[in-house]
Formats: sequence, structure tokens, C-alpha cells
Amino acid sequence: MTKEQIVDLLAENELAIKQLYEFYAKTFPEEASFWLSIASQEKEHAEALLSLKEKLDDINVYFDEKRFTPEAIQSTKDYIDERIKYVIDNKIDILTALSIARDLENSLIERNYFKVFESDTPEIKNVLKKLETETLKHRKMVEDKYEEIENQQ
Repeated sequence: MTKEQIVDLLAENELAIKQLYEFYAKTFPEEASFWLSIASQEKEHAEALLSLKEKLDDINVYFDEKRFTPEAIQSTKDYIDERIKYVIDNKIDILTALSIARDLENSLIERNYFKVFESDTPEIKNVLKKLETETLKHRKMVEDKYEEIENQQ
């Protein structure tokens, strides 16, 4: 698998999470602005990744295939797709939706998802660091929203 294909998979994962959050916005209209805000950022993540794709041949980028196999990245995509299917097929409450969102964001963090490439190029490092930082923020936002709603019940 080429570096470009890896970037495509990573971007697809971001867009799949965006799709899930947009579904949550429709399912939970009272929290639509919360979900749409995060969904918008997921779209930005995909766009940032795709912008790197165009530059991969021109810059020094290392992909450690032993650490991040294409299968591992695909398994993350499959997990996201399974969560989307579960949510569509089952009537869930807002706390379950938030739990799934937290699990997804945690999964990206725990798998060091944004450390798939190494580079000495500042642009690459900055984009990947920004994605990692924003994913940590998403997890915190989801955890805070979970606590807020749980305390209201």
C-alpha cells in the first residue's frame, strides 16, 4: 500500500466519523450544534490529511509499515463503520451516543493514529500534531457533554 493510499484511508476514517456525528445531530436535535461542530472539525481533519497527500512525493516522510499496517488502519475504519451501522439499526439514547463517540475518539488516540507518518518537515509535523490535539479536545468535549447530560437526569 502506498503512502497516498494510507492517507486516503485515514481521511476516509475522518469522514466516516463526521457522518456518524451528523447522524447524531439529526437524531438528537437538542444537541445538534454540539454534534455539527465536531463533525465540521472531522471534515477539516480529512481535508488536512488530503492536503498532505499532494505533497508526499516532494517531502521527506517515513511510514513504518511494521507499526501501522494497512490492515490495522482498515480495522479502525471497519470499527467506525460498525458503530455507524449499530447506531442506525438501533434506537440509542444520547448517553450511548456520547459513549460511542468517546470510544471512537479514544481509539484514535490510543492507536497513535496521527503518528502513522514521521517526518522532519515542519508542515507535516504541524498538521499531524494539530489533528492529534484536536482529537484530544474532541474526547474532552464528549466527556464533558456526557457528564453534563448525566447530571441532568
